[in-house]
Amino acid sequence: MQSALTILASNNDAPVAEAECLLVIMAVITATDEDFFKYIAAAYPYIKKAIEKTDAINVSKCGISIIGDATQALGQKMLPYCDDIMESFVKILRNHLVEKQIKLTVFTSFGSIALSIGASFEKYLPVVMTLMREAATVQLPENADEETLEYMTDLRSEIMSSYTCILQGMNDSQRQSNLVPYIQSIFDVIQTVVIKEINEEEVMNHTVGLIGDLADVFGSQIAPLINQYQAPIQQCLNKCQQGDGQELAQFAQQKIQSAVSGGN
Repeated sequence: MQSALTILASNNDAPVAEAECLLVIMAVITATDEDFFKYIAAAYPYIKKAIEKTDAINVSKCGISIIGDATQALGQKMLPYCDDIMESFVKILRNHLVEKQIKLTVFTSFGSIALSIGASFEKYLPVVMTLMREAATVQLPENADEETLEYMTDLRSEIMSSYTCILQGMNDSQRQSNLVPYIQSIFDVIQTVVIKEINEEEVMNHTVGLIGDLADVFGSQIAPLINQYQAPIQQCLNKCQQGDGQELAQFAQQKIQSAVSGGN
C-alpha cells in the first residue's frame, strides 16, 4: 500500500501507472475490509484526484469504484469524506463533456454508498433522486446509434439497482419515510424503463426486484400507485417469469398482492 501511495505521489500524470496503483488500493480494500480505515486518510487525496481526472477514463472510473468499495468496507467511518465525494460526483454527472462510462460508474457508486451509510444518505436524496430520474427518463433521438442505446440500457439497469440500495439503506435505518416524497417519481421512472427496456431481461429483473421491495417496505401506503401503474408492473413481471427471474417475480407478486389487499 505504501509503495502504491509513493508512486501516486511522484506520478507525473502517467495514467497507466496511476490506474495500476489504484487497482492495488482496490485489492488492499478487499484484503483488509474495515481495517482499510488506517489507510484512508493517506489514500483519499489520490483517490479524489483520480475521480476528477475525467480526461483519463480508466483512472476516473477506478477512483469512483474505490469510493464504492471503501464505503462498503468502512460504512459510517467514510462520512467525513462523503460531502466532498458527492460534490465531485454531482459535478461529473452535470458535465456534458464527461464520458458516459464514467457517469455510469457514479450511478453504481450511489447505490453502494447509500446501502453502506444508511440514514446518513438522507441529506443527498434531493439531488441524487433528481439526477437518477433525469438520467433514466432522458429522451433519445430516433436515430440514436447502437452504442448509445446499449449505454442507456446499462444506465437504467444500474439506476434500478441503485434505487433498491437506497431503499434498503433507508429501511435498515428505519428512515424509509424519507423516501415517501420520491415514490411517485420512482414509479414514473419504472414506467419509462419498462417501455424502453422491456426486452432487456437484466433490467426487468432489477425493476421487478425494486417493485417488490417498494411493496414490502411501504405496503398499503403505495397501493394507489400500484394500481395506477398496474400495466407496466404486470409487463415486467411477465418478462421475469419468462426468463430466469421466476422466483423474483413470485416474491414481487406476493408483496404487491399483500400491499393492495392491505396486508402491510
